[in-house]
Amino acid sequence: MAAAWAQELDRRSREISEGKVQPVDWETARTQILNEMRQLVQVDLHPEAQSELRRAALWHDQQRAGLGDELFADVNVADIYITGAPSCCFGHLGA
Repeated sequence: MAAAWAQELDRRSREISEGKVQPVDWETARTQILNEMRQLVQVDLHPEAQSELRRAALWHDQQRAGLGDELFADVNVADIYITGAPSCCFGHLGA
């Protein structure tokens, strides 16, 4: 397995060196992958959950400025995980 992976890395390096392909920075690749995953699986919060999340973010911001934004960022990360592998998150529910 390691030898096959080394060969693949060599092939890819040659393609970059020869100008056959252009490298893409991680943030661009990550954004593209996430956008493609979100087209396959959409996660929607129930309206009551959205309202509760907004209230929680406001409360967190009252505790410390910017903490509400951190809460939204954490929820976004969870959304990304669910979008990327929904069966691992909800398989036990039969979804």
